[in-house]
Amino acid sequence: MSGPEQGNAEEEERIRERLPFYVAGTLSPAERQEVELHLASCVLCRRELQLWREIAGAVAAETAELGEPAASRRPLASPLPVALRQRWALLAAQARLGGWLFWLTPLLLGGVGALLAGVVGRNPAVGWAWLLWVAPLLPAAGMAALDRWEDGRLYELVATTATGPRRQALARLALVFAYDAALVAALAAWLPGAPAALGLLAGQVLAPMALVLGVAFLASVLTSAGNALAASTAVWVLVRMAAVLGQAGPGDPAAPWVEELARVAVAFLGSGWAWVVAAALVGAGLYLAEAPRRLEARRVW
Repeated sequence: MSGPEQGNAEEEERIRERLPFYVAGTLSPAERQEVELHLASCVLCRRELQLWREIAGAVAAETAELGEPAASRRPLASPLPVALRQRWALLAAQARLGGWLFWLTPLLLGGVGALLAGVVGRNPAVGWAWLLWVAPLLPAAGMAALDRWEDGRLYELVATTATGPRRQALARLALVFAYDAALVAALAAWLPGAPAALGLLAGQVLAPMALVLGVAFLASVLTSAGNALAASTAVWVLVRMAAVLGQAGPGDPAAPWVEELARVAVAFLGSGWAWVVAAALVGAGLYLAEAPRRLEARRVW
């Protein structure tokens, strides 16, 4: 692409990146005028602008009520339900921004294993092998899908909804992990031998999911959505490859140290330390997400 077409694409991308800040009212007069001129002739950008306005309005409505005196709130509304509704509004904002890509990406990745298991004579080994390999990557794919494979979506939500990065990040993490964990549990229950195998779900699937999600979240704060997906995928592939290579035959000269590495990796994932490390990675990401230089660079203060 070159010439006018490339120029139009670059202009549209620039305008789309400014729409959240246009809604938030943080653009300069010149930038605001440029956005309005583009909106006059671009239907797609007007639709996305409407999406940002609806997201901002939904969160703002619950936030405003949370700050009102109890006597002025809607009937039967107490501080707890209002706070819960605000958190639900944050979750809904994340989901709406991700769109169908967020819901469909983990479903396709995770559902392939169950489908293969059904095609191959409902062989549970096929489905479980797929889940053990792929399920921990679902949160990383979900995070990238929420960002629509773009950078800075978290801070765009922060600017539009006037909420802090930590609250938006926690809503994002909760939405991704809850959806993917429920999806994996449903797929695991569908496979033959599920009652005996579901007991292994927490150690062999959910703990790695939390660990990979922590890596993906921290990497997304430090770099970009694409790099976060690549980093989390690399970490998980190395862990799984260690376990696979640990099954090498006794004649393999590398087998002893690889087996020891695999034993340590499996023991780590099966212990509470995997959850501790995942929590530490998330905590580091939450801390860095509110670093002043990041907020200033993302134009949210």
